[in-house]
Amino acid sequence: TAKTSWSEQARKECPQLALAAIGGYGRAELNPHSDIDFMFLHSGQVAGGTRPLPHLSRIIDGLLYPLWDAGLRVGHAVRTPAECADASRDLDAPSATLDGRLLAGDAALWERAFEGVLAPVRRDPGAFAARLVEDRDARRERFGSVSSLIEPEVKEGVGGLRDVQTLGWLEAAIGSPFEDTGIVRAAERRVVDDAEEFLIRVRSALHLETGRG
Repeated sequence: TAKTSWSEQARKECPQLALAAIGGYGRAELNPHSDIDFMFLHSGQVAGGTRPLPHLSRIIDGLLYPLWDAGLRVGHAVRTPAECADASRDLDAPSATLDGRLLAGDAALWERAFEGVLAPVRRDPGAFAARLVEDRDARRERFGSVSSLIEPEVKEGVGGLRDVQTLGWLEAAIGSPFEDTGIVRAAERRVVDDAEEFLIRVRSALHLETGRG
């Protein structure tokens, strides 16, 4: 009921508005105490007009405050499609968007934002891969390797969940599954999938044991 009421209000007051799930929420891979990340996409103007959306903040607050009051860890970004493309200079922004999925609102607006992030990655997948390698090296310096530490950081450590997610982003950049391109064999992919499931179980157990992310 709350979702229906919010969607009706959004359609009435800001017809060019889309709500997307991004990051782990977009991948549908939430652990018990994971953040729930949203992106609010807007056109920057009232439909048919040129002035900024007048009720955007109130509509956003109407969704976020009940979730915060319920004790959920909620993050959000508010952008236009053009701002999504600009934010892609930082690796976290395109990776979060590539994991995204539309929840409600203007599907065409979401598609425009998603394609604006995907297109430059597809134009030069090698450059995107190089950025992912740099990020991996930085994570190695900060968190070490999951396989060699007694108490590893199973999300950000090298060999952890972030590296599995990196494979998904690279597949998006290439536009085909790795198995179809010959980059990995099907048996190798099954090994990665099994490792991912194990690490997700470990991380979920840690969340439940500690009561925090």
